[in-house]
Amino acid sequence: MSTRRHIAWLTAGAAALYFLLRSLPDTQCTFLHNAHEPVMVGGIEFCGENEEANFYNPTDLKFPFKLIVEPRADLTGGTLRVVDDNGRDVLPHDFAISHTRQLHLHLAQLTGGQSYLHLHPEPQIDGSWTFAFPKDFAAKFAGGDFRVYADFMHERSRRTVLLNTTASWPSLHTNSTPTTSALYTRIHAEFVDLPVLRAGESVMLKVRLSQKDGTPLNLETLMGALGHAVLVGAQPGYAHMHPSWTGRERGEKPELAFRVRLPAAGTYTLWVHVNAGTESYSALPLVISE
Repeated sequence: MSTRRHIAWLTAGAAALYFLLRSLPDTQCTFLHNAHEPVMVGGIEFCGENEEANFYNPTDLKFPFKLIVEPRADLTGGTLRVVDDNGRDVLPHDFAISHTRQLHLHLAQLTGGQSYLHLHPEPQIDGSWTFAFPKDFAAKFAGGDFRVYADFMHERSRRTVLLNTTASWPSLHTNSTPTTSALYTRIHAEFVDLPVLRAGESVMLKVRLSQKDGTPLNLETLMGALGHAVLVGAQPGYAHMHPSWTGRERGEKPELAFRVRLPAAGTYTLWVHVNAGTESYSALPLVISE
């Protein structure tokens, strides 16, 4: 290949990459959380006073990427790929570190039980990513359909990308459900001073946590924060939240506060994900009115 032709190919490739990055929705770090002004307390990150999470359906955002999930038939996890509009893998070096991880995967169960998992797939040399269910979850998992959400920060554009799909794990047995796993039974959660919930309003959801065995609960860091929460409902979409600082995060029954702009009226579940020596999930139902 002549030098001139080689330069032409490089120029064309650079131009194509430029327009691909320009085609990404304008989503900086404030995308998932408006007015992103983190507060650091004792080396732990909290959301700023005016920061709020938003509920998004990734399909509506039309990112030029596609999420492909292949469940493992043995119900222990799966493999995923993120591909561009031409079907080419988005390689691991294009995933920036965000909240201590390159890729965040959220699985909300639709059939076969009610469960939620926040996982961090591991990159493979062929461009795919693999993820494994926690052992106790897998031991009690009887299969089912899931909505799957992925969020990551694109390294070159520094924009947050949200993708979604559905995935089904085959039903191999029916005598147990994942929510009997210790993942979901260690921690009791309850709302504190729950306000009237109306679609479109910004509210602070305060959650008090306690050990079900009565022992004091000491929260440890989880992805740089003291906890995470995800709001999911019957319709596609989710809101991913981090706690706001209130000063009530310590004590025998710590409280976490999550600010979110409420989605459309309907029935939802707030999943609270914390680390109390081991990771735990708690589900709280929410009904949002018009």
